[in-house]
Amino acid sequence: MSRYKPPFPESAPIIPGLGRRYLEVYNEAVENAEEFYSKIALKALYWKKPWSKYTEIDEPIQKFFVGGYTNWTYNLDLQLQSEYKNKVVYFWEDEQGNTRTVGLEEYYILVNRIADALRRQGLEKGDRVVIYMPTTPEAAATVVAVNRLGGIFTPISPGLAFNALKQRIVDAKAKFIVTTEAAVRRGNIVPLKQIVDKALGDLEFVEKVIVSRRHGLENVEMKSGRDVWMEDILRETSEKTRVKPVWLEANEPITILYTSGTTGRPKGIVHSHVSAIVGVYSLLRWIMGFPDEGAHSDRMLNISELGWSTGIVAHVIGPQIFKYTAIIYDGAPNYPRMDQYLWLIEKYRPTIFWAVPTLFRMFRMLGDKAVEGHDYSSLRLIASIGEHFPADLWNWVYEKLAGRRMPVVNIYGSTESLAMASIPTRIELLPFKPGSPGVRMPGFELEAVDENGNPLKEGEIGALVIKAPFKAPYVFLTVWGDPDNFGKPGWKGNVQRFVESYYGIKGYYTTGDAGYFDEHGYLWIVGRIDDTLKISGHRITSAEIEDGINKHPAVAESMVVGKPDPIKGETAVAFIVLKPDVTPSKELAEEIRMNVREKVGPIAVLTEIYFVGKLPKNRSGKLVRRIGKSIVRKEPTGDITVLEDPGVIELLTEAIKTPF
Repeated sequence: MSRYKPPFPESAPIIPGLGRRYLEVYNEAVENAEEFYSKIALKALYWKKPWSKYTEIDEPIQKFFVGGYTNWTYNLDLQLQSEYKNKVVYFWEDEQGNTRTVGLEEYYILVNRIADALRRQGLEKGDRVVIYMPTTPEAAATVVAVNRLGGIFTPISPGLAFNALKQRIVDAKAKFIVTTEAAVRRGNIVPLKQIVDKALGDLEFVEKVIVSRRHGLENVEMKSGRDVWMEDILRETSEKTRVKPVWLEANEPITILYTSGTTGRPKGIVHSHVSAIVGVYSLLRWIMGFPDEGAHSDRMLNISELGWSTGIVAHVIGPQIFKYTAIIYDGAPNYPRMDQYLWLIEKYRPTIFWAVPTLFRMFRMLGDKAVEGHDYSSLRLIASIGEHFPADLWNWVYEKLAGRRMPVVNIYGSTESLAMASIPTRIELLPFKPGSPGVRMPGFELEAVDENGNPLKEGEIGALVIKAPFKAPYVFLTVWGDPDNFGKPGWKGNVQRFVESYYGIKGYYTTGDAGYFDEHGYLWIVGRIDDTLKISGHRITSAEIEDGINKHPAVAESMVVGKPDPIKGETAVAFIVLKPDVTPSKELAEEIRMNVREKVGPIAVLTEIYFVGKLPKNRSGKLVRRIGKSIVRKEPTGDITVLEDPGVIELLTEAIKTPF
C-alpha cells in the first residue's frame, strides 16, 4: 500500500524534527487501520464476543468490528472490581447552591435500580427513550440504564420548548419519556412535565412517561396508565438489584443525537458502540492526554448540558472509559454569578476545563481584573469546541486563564464525526497557531476540495470533506428514519436524507464546513459552506469579517450574514453586541467599518450595521446565522426550536428598521 501523503510535511516543519511522532501515528492509523483500531477497541470496551470483520460496506452505511458483541455500560462493573472502586464519579452543584458527591458504588447501584425499574415498565432492546431532564447524576444514570437494557437514548435539552420536543419524539417514535416535574434556569421554574404533556398531545405510541421529583412542584398532572413517578417504581427495586447488560452487536444503535439546528431542521444522528465509544476513546485520549493505565486523578469541568453530544461525552461516557471525575453544574453559565464557572474552577479544582468560545468571550467582557482574581492552578489543559475560536480570543485565554503554562486546545468536531482536528497533546505537543484547531486527528483523511471534488492547494478555501470509505471508526452510522422497520434486516434509517446531507461530492463525506490547510498542515475554518459570501466575485466568510469586527474594543461579539445585492451579488451586514456601557452611534459604526476594512481588506465592506442586545444562539452557544440571514432577507426563519431564546427574533427584526 502506498504511503499516505503526510498532512504535516516533513520537508517543512515549523521546528526541525518536530511532528515526526505525530506523522508516525497518523500514517499508521491510515495504512494499518485494522490493527491500529483493533488495539484501541480492546482497550475501550469489554467484548463478550470478538468481531469477525473489521469493516463492511452496505451503501451508504459503513460498519466496523462486524459481528462483535459488547455493551459499554459493563465498564462500570469492571471499574467496581478494580482499584478505582472508591473513586468519585460526580461532583454536582445547581444554581441554588445544592451540592452532591456521588461515588462509584452509589452510582452503580443507581444505574442498576433505574435499569430494573425501566425493565419492569416494559423497556426492551431497541426501544427509543427520550431523556428530557436537567443535568443531574440521575439523568446520567438514566442514559446508562437505557443502554444497559439495549435501549436507544435520545437526550434533549430541557431548554427546548414543546414543539421542538414533539418534533424529536415523533421522529424517534419514542416509546418512553423520562423527565422531571420541573427544572430551574436562572432562578425560574421551568415546568418540564407540563411541556411534555403539551408535546405529546394525543400521540399514542408513547407508552410511558416516567417523572422524577426534582423541585417538589405540586399539582403535577399525571395521566393514568401512562405516567408514573420514578420514586414509586424505584421503591420496587433493591440496592442489591443487579441488571446484566444486554450484549449488542457493535453496530446496533445506542443513541440518536439531534443536531443543533444551525443549518436547518435537526437530524437524528445515529451512533453505535463503534463511533460513540471507540471513537470517543481514541480522540479524547489523544486530545485530553488521558493515560491508558495507572492512576486517573483527572477532574473535568465541562459546561455542556446532557441534551447535547459534548455533554454526553464529557459527563457520561468519559468518566466510564477514562475513570476521571466529572464536575457537573446544573444551571445557566452566568447565574447566579457572571463568573460562575471561574468560581467553580476555584472550588472544585478541575484539571481540565472544557467550554465554548462564547463563554470565553463572556469572561473577557468581565474585564481582566475580575478574571485574574481567581485561582486556576489546578488546571493542566483548557479545551474549546463548538464554534470558531478566533486568534485574539485564544491569545486572551492563553494569557489570562492558562497563564501561558498549559495547552489551550481548539477542537474541530461535530455531532456526526466527533473531533476531526486539534492538537494531539498525548501524541505530540505541536506548536499552537492561534485561530487554527490544529492538525488532522489520526485516521481522518480530511481534505479541502472544490465543488467537483478536486483537492485544493495550500491556502485555497474549499469544502471540508473526509475521504470515503473511512479508515477509522469515527463517523456516525446513519440518519434516523423508517422507525417502523427498525430492527428488521436491511434497515438503514433515512437513506435519502443521509445521502443528500453528507454525500454530495462523490467519494467524500461532506462536513458542511469550509476551510483550508496551510503549509504545515494546520486547518483553518472559515465557516459553514452556507456562510460564505460572494461579494463582487470575491469569496469571503462570515467568520473572517466577524473577527475583524470583534477586534474593535467596543465590541463584545458579532454576527455577519449576506444580503442579496443586484450589483455586487451580495453585501455583508452585521448584527453587533456592544460591551456594557457603550452607546450605539453613527460614529461608532463608522469606526467599526474602518476597523474591518483595515483588518480584513477592502472587500469586507459592511453596508449595514445593526446594534442588538443579543445574537441568535442554540443552547450549546453556537451562532445560528441562518436566522439573521432570513431576517435581513425577509424570509421565513424556519425551525426556531433550537434557539436558547426565541425572543431574539423580535429583537433582530426590530433592529433592522434602524441600520447604522
